[in-house]
Amino acid sequence: MNADYTKDKPIFVATLLASFLAFIALKDNLSLISISLGFCQTTFLQLFVVFIVLLAVSAYLYALDYIRYGYGPRMQDSIIFKWIIPVANFLYILAMVFPFIVFLAWIINILIKLIKIPSLEILLIITNSLLTVLTLILAFTQSKIFTKNLRKEYAEKFKKEGEQQLQRTGRLYRNKSYSESVFEAFKVFESFLREKLEKKGIYTKNFKVSDLINSALKENILSPKDISKIDELRNTRNKVSHFKTSFTKQDADFALKAVEEIIQKAPTEDKGVALITYKIASVLPSTISFDFLKDWKVWFLLENHEQKKYKAYIKIKFISDGYEEEVKEGYYGGTKAWNLNALSVVMAPGLDIPKTIKQKAEERKKIEIRIFCEVKDENDKLIEKKLPVGYVYDYENNGWYYEP
Repeated sequence: MNADYTKDKPIFVATLLASFLAFIALKDNLSLISISLGFCQTTFLQLFVVFIVLLAVSAYLYALDYIRYGYGPRMQDSIIFKWIIPVANFLYILAMVFPFIVFLAWIINILIKLIKIPSLEILLIITNSLLTVLTLILAFTQSKIFTKNLRKEYAEKFKKEGEQQLQRTGRLYRNKSYSESVFEAFKVFESFLREKLEKKGIYTKNFKVSDLINSALKENILSPKDISKIDELRNTRNKVSHFKTSFTKQDADFALKAVEEIIQKAPTEDKGVALITYKIASVLPSTISFDFLKDWKVWFLLENHEQKKYKAYIKIKFISDGYEEEVKEGYYGGTKAWNLNALSVVMAPGLDIPKTIKQKAEERKKIEIRIFCEVKDENDKLIEKKLPVGYVYDYENNGWYYEP
């Protein structure tokens, strides 16, 4: 099924309305068909009109939701417009169950009359009232579920797009297509913001990048400290877009690093998530630079971005040309914990490079250092088992680039 439900439903509703208009010539005949629901006497035409009105109002609200995105973030964030899609979904579902409920009420009315129950009129009123209440509850709960699932599907869609774009970014960078890699990295950043905002129930389909950034700041997905880095990233991208210049490797390094740091440091409200980040590098701020092929050393960076204390169990795996070797023990083998105080940073140069990996590096084979991490609280209770990430050595520039 197409995930773009808000696009599909107005088309479906319009099709239904067009079909119903074809029967307008039958209105006189429909008005002659009388139906007793117990608590009231109605006609087929009256029920038909109610059904069409529900569909028409829901279609109008869906259309109104599209229109609001042409009037800027202030209009988009209005509390009135935030209720458009939930109300439209409610009316849509109510319209879909309306014929079934009417049919059910009609059948109940016939059965009660056949059974000849005393106090018939009161019983019919009670029965149909309960049926009406249940219908409203069903429509309300289903509309909430539908809206929630819609946001979830959009979030998953943008998450998948971001992962694919991240992989393309790495391939382009390795192929020295620096301009394309920067554009792709910016797409990763945009997909990341859309994913996070959709999870918070904010519909981002027609958002521009500036709208995404402003909304992400309001929702604490981005922090004000990120703005200068984001502005520089946007200026670098715009320079190429408008002046037709080419990106240098330094531009690509900055873009990839900026996007990586913003994504990793973004706060989250998800349960079971610890804001712990880590990476492999040849040089870190205020450190000396290691030449991997001469020094056989790398820097390992571990950061805690929360006001909490954690224990991080890190396990390192070296991968090259079909060969894999794990560190068996110690701080890099997952047997000793890195104790992380609140907002602490660890920069460690002590990772030993295996002999076989050195030989592979001398043969200019691809070298990857893959990091596995389990985060626990002070009492050794597991908080999060993170997905593994890898860093691949760049021989030409003596650096390590991120590879998911």
